[in-house]
Amino acid sequence: MKKIFFAILVSIILSVVPITVPKPVLITLYGVVGIFFSVGMSLVISFNAGNIQNTDYRNEIRGGMHQIRQNFILIFTICSILYTAYFVLGDKQEAITTSIQITKTYTCELCWSLSLLAFLAYSVFAILSNYIDIQSLYEDIEDRIIQENKRQKKLTEAK
Repeated sequence: MKKIFFAILVSIILSVVPITVPKPVLITLYGVVGIFFSVGMSLVISFNAGNIQNTDYRNEIRGGMHQIRQNFILIFTICSILYTAYFVLGDKQEAITTSIQITKTYTCELCWSLSLLAFLAYSVFAILSNYIDIQSLYEDIEDRIIQENKRQKKLTEAK
């Protein structure tokens, strides 16, 4: 959660850079984030911990998957809000800019397209990081199942 708010803060700070990102770039990147989100959610939804006999470990793994799901949803929700706001507010102009009067002689122009681009780029990397977390959870599950099977086999042989 702190990482997401930090990314938003950095995105806002980047608005002072006077670079305008073309709208087709933003549209394409938002599409990529949407695809990553849907693939990630399908991985989370199709998760099955039924093979794990240890209830505590199963609950721990499920908790990890719930956290990843929440990350996916939060990131995509923020992206969608920022993206929609940018295009609704900037529909009549090429780029949304805001002028802030710093002093009597200095005005700062904020260009929000770079901010949106920065957060969308962050979102791609954050979702990829969640994919890696999912892979780690799957590997942990596999290792735990092997460990449980070995333990069960030893108990069976001991009888």
